[in-house]
Amino acid sequence: MANVYSYNTAMLKLSGLKTVDDFKELLSETNSRVIDAPSNYISLLYSDMVGNVSAAAIANSIADSSGGLITTISDSEQGHLLSDPDFLAAFDKAAIAEGYSPADALVLYDGGTLSDGTVVDGGLWGDASEAYASTSNSILTITPNTGISADDSVGQSSTYFTREVQAVIDNGIPVNGISPNLLSGMTRVGTAVAIDAASKEIMSGVQVSVSNNGIVDGVLTGELFPAAEVNTLSSAPSTSSTYSVAELLANEQAAIQASDPAGASGSTGTTTGTTGSLSSADATAPTDSSSSTATTAQVTAGSAEGFKEGAYTLGSSLNTDSSWLSSVKVADAASTVLVGASFYSAWTNAQQEAAAGNRAA
Repeated sequence: MANVYSYNTAMLKLSGLKTVDDFKELLSETNSRVIDAPSNYISLLYSDMVGNVSAAAIANSIADSSGGLITTISDSEQGHLLSDPDFLAAFDKAAIAEGYSPADALVLYDGGTLSDGTVVDGGLWGDASEAYASTSNSILTITPNTGISADDSVGQSSTYFTREVQAVIDNGIPVNGISPNLLSGMTRVGTAVAIDAASKEIMSGVQVSVSNNGIVDGVLTGELFPAAEVNTLSSAPSTSSTYSVAELLANEQAAIQASDPAGASGSTGTTTGTTGSLSSADATAPTDSSSSTATTAQVTAGSAEGFKEGAYTLGSSLNTDSSWLSSVKVADAASTVLVGASFYSAWTNAQQEAAAGNRAA
């Protein structure tokens, strides 16, 4: 039995759970989807920080004001279950009864390393995240700054990398507009690098209002979601500051360079998390103050023909040149970003057609 219980039904079964495995089983039997969302809902995955702002906070701020069209793991039935304090309390009680410390019980829930050194990959939340990604229709990610690359292991222990990216690969789900067929030719590292580079491009124009203590209190998605623009900037306090995602990343990079003026980190001139050959001129939004307003409009309108041409060219290479395919398996995938942008452009156009009542879209 799998993914059959609603959150409410699952909560009724708490009294019968005695062991950690009982809780894992109940979670696996609870629906991993967002059951009250429209059929064309979009799943948002997130990881790490966007500059000094939590990617999770940005994602949830967008989802909370989207009218159900955009969702996060918290909106799924499994997410509701894991967020319920009664479920957590019952889990803690069962784990402690089995001999786990309170700290280790939390690790079993959220992931991390147990006191005996055992690594728990994501815990129950990791299980739910993988299931949520696996059953999504279409995914966008807020992952412009995970640091994942082929050069080292940075970011490769995250639940996003070990569970969600793998779920995307295993289930052939389009992510950030990139075709599953394109991603299937890459390693997990190559897939993550391509997804994250595309995220940096697609999310660059999203506006985020941030309070002095780093709390997200407003967002503006612009043309990112044609069927449901989210704009909550007007409700943000006047003391908050508004930045685009591109500006948040640029501010962080400027701070890094100020603390490392000699460039000892080796990251100058390249996109964070790539293998070093994806330059800012290739696939990132401008970050100076005069041009940081570059948004998805550049992807969906002004550069659409160029992206389309790039998609055709790269698609031909994928079909005919196996040596070329091997060369991008762990590459920075600048061309993949262009292909992803073209797919994203086609998808947004279809969304606009559907919103206008054209069922053929």
